[in-house]
Amino acid sequence: MNRLFNSIVLRDSFHSLIPLEVTSAEMKLLFVLTVGVLCGFAHCNRECFKRRQAECNREVLDYAASQLNVNFCNYQKKLLNCLTVAASDCDMGFFKQAEWINGIVDEVCTEGTGLHEEFEEHKECYTKAATDIKCYQPIIDIMKNKETPKDILRGQKEACKQLSSLSDCLSKSAEKSCGLMPSLLFDFILSPLVDLHKDYCEEVIFPENENLKRSVHSDAPNYFELLAMTL
Repeated sequence: MNRLFNSIVLRDSFHSLIPLEVTSAEMKLLFVLTVGVLCGFAHCNRECFKRRQAECNREVLDYAASQLNVNFCNYQKKLLNCLTVAASDCDMGFFKQAEWINGIVDEVCTEGTGLHEEFEEHKECYTKAATDIKCYQPIIDIMKNKETPKDILRGQKEACKQLSSLSDCLSKSAEKSCGLMPSLLFDFILSPLVDLHKDYCEEVIFPENENLKRSVHSDAPNYFELLAMTL
């Protein structure tokens, strides 16, 4: 495991990156300069990101449908890069978090790095941990039978409150499936994903007005689901 800890130490000098994060897909469009004055920067940034998020979702799903073999690296790198650019263009507060995670995934997916070797060595048990259905069940139950935009938004807000317990469950599942030392890398990837998703909830989901008209398809990006789908 020395390679893993060496890589983690190297991470501290990995330029302007900060804490990390990664499961489904989505995000939004560009300029908020003049419009921001009219509708409030926070609201306009949020709307910008939701448009870009949806574009990322379509782009990555189209890409996945065209590939014979979709794995964690080719899917996540494309998705996270798209979402990170969207977060930057829309001036979202979680941009640095997205950028940090993007950097980690890039290193995990680059052959020859310590993180890549550790990841490939334990990939099978990571897959088992990331797809542990009992961890997702509380969120599945919350979103069950949510059909109207208002109900979906309420469900998303409630699901956002389950992120810490979901993370704890997945972490314990990784330790059980992989052992203590290999589970450290799983947590190294997972913890930032949790933080990013929480920041997304705080900045995009919680401020949404449940009484405004919105699309049934305005989904939140599910980084956990993406992690499970692509391992």
